[in-house]
Amino acid sequence: MAFLKSLWQRVNPNRPRQSVELNPVEQLELRYLLQFGPRSADDIRAEVGGVRTIIDTELEDGLAHLVDAGLVETQAGTSTDLYTATRKSAILRNRIPLEPRGVTEFYL
Repeated sequence: MAFLKSLWQRVNPNRPRQSVELNPVEQLELRYLLQFGPRSADDIRAEVGGVRTIIDTELEDGLAHLVDAGLVETQAGTSTDLYTATRKSAILRNRIPLEPRGVTEFYL
């Protein structure tokens, strides 16, 4: 019975869907975390900076937005904090483009 309820909740078109808008930097950050797992801010900066020119405030603001949206969480590390993608963000794994060009609205 629980399986049928779970299945119905996944396919029910009347359930409210949450949306989140992500700019290109946030999309790259999230795609990197989904692909490689927990990383420090410096690792994320190096990866995103290799694909696109960024300012440090863009990186920090992007990570803060992802945390506020519940797509990323921080883990206290030994010397630095680690950022990791949440289970909620896994639905976006194959939806984020390789080279994002603009703000995109994703539905969760």
